Amino acid sequence: MSAWKQSSPYRAVGIYIGGSQRACAQPNLTASWVAQQAAAGWHFLPTYAGVQAGQITSPASQAVAAAQDAVTQAAALGFGPGTPVYYDMEAYQAAEESNVLAFLSAWTTELHAEGYKSGVYSSSSSGVANLVANSAKDAMPDVIWDALWNGAATTADTVIPAADWANHQRAHQFNGGANETYGGDTINVDQDYLDVNVQPPGPAQPGQAALMAETGQVSDYVIRNRNLYAYYQTTPGGGFAGPRQLSSSRDLTGTPVAVQTANGAISVFAATTGGAVRGVVESAPGGAATRSIALSGHFTGGLAAIAAQKGTVAVYAVGTDRNLYSFYQASPGGAFKGAKRLTTSRNLTGVPAAVETAKGVISVYTRTTGGGVTAVWQSAVGGAVTKTASLSGHLSSSPAAVITSEGAIAVYAVGTNGQLYGFEQRKPGGVFVGPTRLSANGGLTGTPVAVPGAAGTVSVYALSKGGPVRAWWQSAAYGAFNHSATLSGRRIVGDLGGQASGSAVSLYGTGASGRQYADNAGAMGSFSGWAAI
Repeated sequence: MSAWKQSSPYRAVGIYIGGSQRACAQPNLTASWVAQQAAAGWHFLPTYAGVQAGQITSPASQAVAAAQDAVTQAAALGFGPGTPVYYDMEAYQAAEESNVLAFLSAWTTELHAEGYKSGVYSSSSSGVANLVANSAKDAMPDVIWDALWNGAATTADTVIPAADWANHQRAHQFNGGANETYGGDTINVDQDYLDVNVQPPGPAQPGQAALMAETGQVSDYVIRNRNLYAYYQTTPGGGFAGPRQLSSSRDLTGTPVAVQTANGAISVFAATTGGAVRGVVESAPGGAATRSIALSGHFTGGLAAIAAQKGTVAVYAVGTDRNLYSFYQASPGGAFKGAKRLTTSRNLTGVPAAVETAKGVISVYTRTTGGGVTAVWQSAVGGAVTKTASLSGHLSSSPAAVITSEGAIAVYAVGTNGQLYGFEQRKPGGVFVGPTRLSANGGLTGTPVAVPGAAGTVSVYALSKGGPVRAWWQSAAYGAFNHSATLSGRRIVGDLGGQASGSAVSLYGTGASGRQYADNAGAMGSFSGWAAI
């Protein structure tokens, strides 16, 4: 390793960390060896050589067992959460495609549930081609490693569309069985070209809670220094004042959520670092906090909130037991009850999204650890769950939900392949159609923002991993998202806030420097550019 590091062009090495098809026991592969080589500047492709196509009899259970063992082996070598672990799936026959795809989908899903990234190594003409063809159906790996021995030291492959795995998510094995000598040491190697930069999850960036009051003014709420602050308009459409500090507890985290009740009071809620919920109440945009709220519990992510038509408020969060809970008022302005458990599945994660229909029915959407979405319905705030549904998919983000101007519900989320997907009701109260891929390019991250438009249309906004915000619009209700734009000129971090007023949309985000910005648009995305507020 030392001789090749000094004189070869190579800087990464594949290591087989386990699996039934690993050719040897690898007694010299230890955590101390990995640490020593990492210190010398080597990078690694931890590879798991498990069952092959002809040995797959129970795809889901075999894949889960393989992923769990791979995580155990990776962790023992010092590869922590966020590390991509690659499954070695050699070339296979067309008749074996169905089993392989089910296996690789379950492999990716289980790795994500364990906090690791997923990689797949396979032949360009079998495994890679099949993954590409089923990217909207199955869970996709975070990194694709294709074997195409064409001698080209690039990551290009005509089988893989340019938009897929486009954000430093590719490795290409371009030659096999080559004898090479560096520093006096000859090794028979498979040659690979890498463009991989899959980062482990970092600390959460502050998100936005943009609320347009009944009077037409917008308030933008954000957490800084563990406290809640508000930027607010003093007149509709005017400039922003602030930030006004609304809390002093120094224990808030994540993205706040804000709602306005029928009497004009604004309630803003945020999770605490200890897993509870705090809230403040303002009498109007820009007003001082008139009341504080403390809701105890053990929660893991951000919050959703509903200001119901009957004047009461409900707050939703995922507990440490991975179930959905609700705090709710029994009467307008009253004390909160709860936390009330709404599910028993123990498989939920992330931040829920909640909406209320014109008939007063509340539905809440939460991502599962397997990458789908669980939906629950209540007939009223604090009521029992009247209906549940599962929206299948392979999602990496928490969902966004919106009631269209025609009264139907649409749900949006980013998939494990970095693409935007949507579920839509074709009519109010109807079944959901989807997931439908809405984007032509990958590289998306975070929770999208959905804003209802005229005649049942929706516009959706999502961050890309490079920082620019991307936008998509429908020109007709339930139609294709046939308009798109990139809101360039400013790198935005953390979740977005969005509001609509007629055909106009305003977005709010935090710049890389921590400053707050807004971008405004008329119909079909004529955005004016990010401006500091």
